[in-house]
Amino acid sequence: MAAAMLVLMEAGSVWPNWMHERAKDALVLQQAESDNGFGLFEEASQRIRHEAESLRTIVVICSANSGHLRAGSRAPLLQGLVSVLDMHVEAAEVIIVSDGDYGTRESLSELVWEIAAELESAQSSTRIRMRAQPRSTRPPAPAP
Repeated sequence: MAAAMLVLMEAGSVWPNWMHERAKDALVLQQAESDNGFGLFEEASQRIRHEAESLRTIVVICSANSGHLRAGSRAPLLQGLVSVLDMHVEAAEVIIVSDGDYGTRESLSELVWEIAAELESAQSSTRIRMRAQPRSTRPPAPAP
C-alpha cells in the first residue's frame, strides 16, 4: 500500500498529539542528529518520486531548538522539498509544524510566506501552510 502522507521529523522534534489519528498510515522519516538536512532531503525526494501516485500531504515537524546549522539548512530543505513535490505530485499540501518558541515560529512563518508566494507566482496547485504546536501559549510580554 502506498503512503498518502509523508512525515519528516527534524532531529529533536516531538510528535504532535493531533497527528496520532491522522497519520496512522503515514510514512515517517526522521532526521539523524548529524544530518545537515541534505540527507533528509535526498531520502524524502526519493520517497516523493516513488509515492507520487498516492502521496497528497507532506508534514514537516520542526524542532524547537533549531540551532544555527539546522536553521541555515531549513530554508533550502523546505524549498527543495516543495519543488520536488510540485514536479511529481498534483495538488499536494505541505504542512510545516512549529514546535519552537515565538522567534522560531516567526522565522518559519516568514519562510512559509516566501514559499507560498513562489508557488502562487508559478501558478502551482501545491499548497503550504504552518501549524503551531499548542505547547507555547502566547507571545512574550513586551519589555517595560
